[in-house]
Amino acid sequence: MWEGACPRWRPEGDSLRGRSQQALQLKLSALGGSGRRWWFLNGAPLGDSANQDSISASFERLGRYQLSVLDEAGQTARLEFSVVD
Repeated sequence: MWEGACPRWRPEGDSLRGRSQQALQLKLSALGGSGRRWWFLNGAPLGDSANQDSISASFERLGRYQLSVLDEAGQTARLEFSVVD
């Protein structure tokens, strides 16, 4: 569900290309929601951000990932994506 804390990217159709020799570096942020946000990658804590601040993430391995965010009001959003060569 994308209500409340919507990501800035579209959940389908976007493609990012990087150098295959380096880890993919992304700056993550959410639109909507309220207060502090807690970020999770594959269920493990990734970090937290205040209000509309962003958080950086590095993806060193190819594969499927699940990114989730939780805000102070208890609203959640989830995105599943793959990092491919």
